[in-house]
Amino acid sequence: MVLKHKSHRTKIPVYAVTAPSKKPLTSMLEEETLEGYRVLLEERRIEKVVKQLDSSNKDVVLVARLLEDEDYGVRLSAASALKTACEKGIIITPAIGHLGKALSNRSENVRINAFLALKTALKRRLDMDAAVPGIAIALSDQGKEFRMNLLELVKSMADWRVDIGAAVPALSDALSDSDIKVLRLALSCLRIAAMTGTDISPAIPALSKLLNHPNKDIQESTISALDSAAKEGRDMREALPALFERLLDGEEKKRKDSARIVENASNIPNKEIRLAIISAMIGFTDTAAFRCEAERNSKLYLEVMGCLQRSIGKIEKQWKTKRETK
Repeated sequence: MVLKHKSHRTKIPVYAVTAPSKKPLTSMLEEETLEGYRVLLEERRIEKVVKQLDSSNKDVVLVARLLEDEDYGVRLSAASALKTACEKGIIITPAIGHLGKALSNRSENVRINAFLALKTALKRRLDMDAAVPGIAIALSDQGKEFRMNLLELVKSMADWRVDIGAAVPALSDALSDSDIKVLRLALSCLRIAAMTGTDISPAIPALSKLLNHPNKDIQESTISALDSAAKEGRDMREALPALFERLLDGEEKKRKDSARIVENASNIPNKEIRLAIISAMIGFTDTAAFRCEAERNSKLYLEVMGCLQRSIGKIEKQWKTKRETK
């Protein structure tokens, strides 16, 4: 059948005037491929899926999308297939973010397989950044045993300089956990993250509460985390009250550690924050508690005043340099 154009009487094929397909061809093919994988996963033909992923790595993200399928069997098979694929050396980087989300899946076996897939991906040094938001959510809403496994994973990620910044608020919450093992792991994550340059500012208030923890190891790890954060130029103002309290401690090491952190904190590039910290230091030296302790312990007075003088001296030097360059 043909249509005749009114003006030129030219024969035009019907397909030339019919409405175009709403979906692009590539999208239609992708949906067909996705459905093909869904059928294979529904039938638990995991090895077949892995074999196809090996020959077509771009399909990894299609299998990853099936981690959110309504069917439990499909979700479990998808997680298992991605884990197996990674173990066989297939690059599953496009699925990392989806696997992170799957850590909060309503099905325990899906969560476990997603975790094992991410653990294998980290061992193979794949880019893990996309998993961090999902891990952060899972840290807040999963059971103790699974959270412990996640904290171990985050710790390993921090060791390999993955930016775990998105998980810092969840790690901060874990610092108040009643289980000492959870507390230790969360603290280790934050300490390593701070040492490798990750901004742990949201955790500074919670960390400052641990400065006087009865466990010495917890105290030392906390000092290390706060010291690294101060050296990186983070805003330490919320930690000052707890640090000032330690400056009055009879133990010399505690005073020196706290003085070092305060001094590093006062070197922050932000002028407004720097002046606020120094102002707080001056205010502290004017308190009755400090004056009373300083009279009794001259070494304390010298330590604190030396710290204050060095901080003020550095600012004066910076201002002098700026005036000279103008």
